[in-house]
Amino acid sequence: AESQEPLADLVTDAARSEFERYAKYKNCVDSIFRVADAPQNQGHDTVGCVVLDTYGKLAAGTSTGGITGKKAGRVGDSPLIGSGAYCDDEVGAASSTGHGEAIAKTTLCRHALWLVEQGMPVDKAGQAALAHMQKRCGDNGGGTGGLILIDNKGNTARVFTTQ
Repeated sequence: AESQEPLADLVTDAARSEFERYAKYKNCVDSIFRVADAPQNQGHDTVGCVVLDTYGKLAAGTSTGGITGKKAGRVGDSPLIGSGAYCDDEVGAASSTGHGEAIAKTTLCRHALWLVEQGMPVDKAGQAALAHMQKRCGDNGGGTGGLILIDNKGNTARVFTTQ
């Protein structure tokens, strides 16, 4: 018979600390995005990219680090087109990070690019899209996030409302 490690041995100190913080606040969004005593590097980093190639083609991608305490079956914003990432060769590309439910509810990346399509510069469009999300979804951590954007001319922006 093979020996098995106790499950407790498979949990890192960082994961244990994060779970204790989550249990204390009973609200994962606050414990990850807004709590002052949360460590700066928790391993929840989203990886995103926006690209304009030499042929004028755009691409966007987003990969998430996940969120502690998520409900079984929860689908985050990253795989939802228009929410976690979006691109249109005639307008630009965007990738987002933050509170997934708020990002999905407002289709944050598509909203930001719609503003660019209406003539707004990428930095102002990103700020306006984040302000819209915060207004619509509340500022108790539920409306916080960030965007990276590039327009079809190569202008870039990175904007955020997270701490």
